[in-house]
Amino acid sequence: MQQLMQALEQEQNLLNRAVLAAFLYTGIRMDEFLTLKRSDYVNTNIQNTLRVVSPRGIERFIPLNDKFTLTLDEYLMTRMDSGEDLFSTELHKAFTRYHIRKIFDVFNVNSRQLRQTFVSELIRLNISIPEISNLVYGGNESIVKNLDSLYNDII
Repeated sequence: MQQLMQALEQEQNLLNRAVLAAFLYTGIRMDEFLTLKRSDYVNTNIQNTLRVVSPRGIERFIPLNDKFTLTLDEYLMTRMDSGEDLFSTELHKAFTRYHIRKIFDVFNVNSRQLRQTFVSELIRLNISIPEISNLVYGGNESIVKNLDSLYNDII
């Protein structure tokens, strides 16, 4: 985890950094990432959130930490297009799984590892299992049983 955080901070390509941070700091799935729109990012003085809709249509709001908010704001300020997608390629095209995998290859990670890292961090911060289930899995109760064993391993 520490190595990944250092690599993320040292990454010069702002797009790569923003994409990796999105997965690392929100625990989103690839399909969810591909559907993110600018309107899904709510940046207020009180709480920054990301509205995420699962492939099954389950909506959840993920609170964003300051590191990700700063990275995302910096990335959005450099965008030269006014497209509705939250992330777009350097050629202003919609992201595909191929584009994401190319970025993951730079860091030698995959979306599952990043999602697990996010969940582990929530557990380390003593976030309750039901709250983690709602944030990451849209309240899927069957996942809670799997989280219990991970929770015990980390704590």
